[in-house]
Amino acid sequence: MFNFVKEAINAVIKKDENLKMIEETNYNLKLINIELQNAKQTLSNTEKKYSLLELEITKKNELLINLKKEENVKQIEKYNLDLELGTLKEKYKRFSKNNKEIVEDIATKGKKLRELEDKLKFVEIELIENSNYNKIQSLTRLCGALKRTLEKKQNKYPRVTILSSKSDIIPKPFPKPKRDSLLDDLSKKFNDTHDCFCLAVPGVIEHILKQIEEINSQGDWRGTISLYNSSYKYIKTKEMAWDLYINHISVFFTLLMRKGYLLVMNESFYLNILKEKALEKNYNELEDELYQLLQINENNVTLQEVIGLYISIVEEQMSQFNYLGFLNLLLVKKGFIESYLDFDDLYALVEIEYKNYEITKLENELFKPQAFILDKKVSIDDIELMTGEEFEKFLVEILGNLGFRANVTKKSGDQGVDIVAKRNSKIYAIQAKRYSGKVGNKAVQEVVSGKEYYGADVSWVITNSSFTQSAVNLAAKTNTLLWDGYRLKSILELNNL
Repeated sequence: MFNFVKEAINAVIKKDENLKMIEETNYNLKLINIELQNAKQTLSNTEKKYSLLELEITKKNELLINLKKEENVKQIEKYNLDLELGTLKEKYKRFSKNNKEIVEDIATKGKKLRELEDKLKFVEIELIENSNYNKIQSLTRLCGALKRTLEKKQNKYPRVTILSSKSDIIPKPFPKPKRDSLLDDLSKKFNDTHDCFCLAVPGVIEHILKQIEEINSQGDWRGTISLYNSSYKYIKTKEMAWDLYINHISVFFTLLMRKGYLLVMNESFYLNILKEKALEKNYNELEDELYQLLQINENNVTLQEVIGLYISIVEEQMSQFNYLGFLNLLLVKKGFIESYLDFDDLYALVEIEYKNYEITKLENELFKPQAFILDKKVSIDDIELMTGEEFEKFLVEILGNLGFRANVTKKSGDQGVDIVAKRNSKIYAIQAKRYSGKVGNKAVQEVVSGKEYYGADVSWVITNSSFTQSAVNLAAKTNTLLWDGYRLKSILELNNL
């Protein structure tokens, strides 16, 4: 019995212990459940973050793929540009080599020419000292031929003493012409009424002299000679120049003879004076258009830099004779060259420098820092977004940078003139045309009329677009300056740099 009770007590104690264990287990289970809930919440948050990271990684991968594509495109572009740059550099080397060969060839020929001149002097001395009868007879016949030729011209030119005896067989040279202020004044006035710029074109004066020589040999100044005996180069200009000579310059030369000037065998001298005055007239007419070139300091720049600036201003028009004529006289005035260059020789220099200009321009586009590119003030595209009034104010600022004192006119009753500018005692009536299409001759008509109203010296139309051919023709007739979008772009680039 006692054992049964003892077992029962032990069973109860054990049951109590089991209950306590169960309670502790339940408590632990609750704690575990709480931790499990927290873990689930943490896992849910982690899964959300993971999803967001996956989405961001996907976007980054897409961006990386696009960047790689762009990088491949840029590498291809860079490769093509490198090839083009290499080609340009190769061309430049080739042109430099050709130019060097030309210069050496000219120097060699000049040396040979000087040697021939020295030999000719010795030959002349030998002819004078040699008493060989046959040579004397030949010279006598030559003098007789000269006498007959000059007798035919006696009504046209002053008489010249003809050598007839054997003691006088060496003819005396014609007197050298003299240049004075009256000759300069007459030549300038003649150029003002008859444009002689065609005389500056290569080969034209030589062509006229050849025609004169052929007509002289026929003894009839009223005769005509085929122009196609000369080089076909610039043949149209040579035709125009010969017409100018026949109809006007020959009359002017007759006037000079009446004033006592010696024309016989000196036509080249007087033609070159007319050419010089024509270049000066052209220079004065283009001073406003090429104003930046006038501002250079010859002590701080090289000849190549001057030509480079010329190219950057006129670029595609760099081969036009009127612009080349301006550059030619500018280089003489600034002391870069001693005398006028033949236009062909000058253009050869321009072509060589143009290759440098293209290379420099390409290098600037490829290697110029982005910050510098973004630092530009205004481009031609920005003008497209301007109103007409903003465009006028913008032009006033640009003209100010070019040395003008400019103001916008009143809107009412402006008589077709938007801006009045002044510089060097000249007044300019300017019409500003911010256009998307071509500007017609109506704008030219209006500004020409407005020029008279404002008492201006020069009429001028400036546009961001281009001009119709009729507008260009009318501007040429009325001496109206035209600046199109191309010229405006060049001015902007020079002002922004």
